[in-house]
Amino acid sequence: MPEAGGRSQHKQQVKDWMTPSPVTVPWNVSALEAYQQMKEQAIRRLPVMDGDLLVGIITESDIFRRVVEAGEQEADPAPQVSR
Repeated sequence: MPEAGGRSQHKQQVKDWMTPSPVTVPWNVSALEAYQQMKEQAIRRLPVMDGDLLVGIITESDIFRRVVEAGEQEADPAPQVSR
């Protein structure tokens, strides 16, 4: 495998590649606040925390998908013509 930083990539550990102090959000933050945090930090994923416990990861795609689904559910059906 090609060398990366003088070490073979297959010998590197996850800790060598991870973000050491990632931006996180608490589990009870709104989707809008999470999205704003992503935009401010120029990131697409946020670890979701409950205190010190990682409880999930939310992504831009998760938020966009829910917005689209909500819009489809709220959209008015085609007007029906009565005769």
